[in-house]
Amino acid sequence: AANNIAGTPLPFTSKWTADIRGHWREPISDDLQLDLAADVTYRSRFYNAADLSPVYGVQRGFAELNARMKLSNSTNSWNLAVVGTNLTNQRVINLASAWPFSPSGPDAFGELEPTRAISVEVSHHF
Repeated sequence: AANNIAGTPLPFTSKWTADIRGHWREPISDDLQLDLAADVTYRSRFYNAADLSPVYGVQRGFAELNARMKLSNSTNSWNLAVVGTNLTNQRVINLASAWPFSPSGPDAFGELEPTRAISVEVSHHF
């Protein structure tokens, strides 16, 4: 076959991925409970450009940590949570491509995943 791609890595595909999650709930009084949750996601190196460019199209392997701490009443009718995403502040480019018609030579651009974010959630169920 003229298009034999045996041994060629696939774009946007890591060789290894892993995910581990944990959740812990503890009553802290008769009417209050505390929930702690965290997850770590790992992804090995991958090509983030369809043309498999080794110049601009390789994303290093990385691990991201996300966490959540929630305080609620025992019936869960209200809760207050602090949520952290990408706490390791990894800079991950999901998609890269050559910049067409660049006068200065081969330039590229990429789409950056959101970096570290910390938020507060408040909810009440009526």
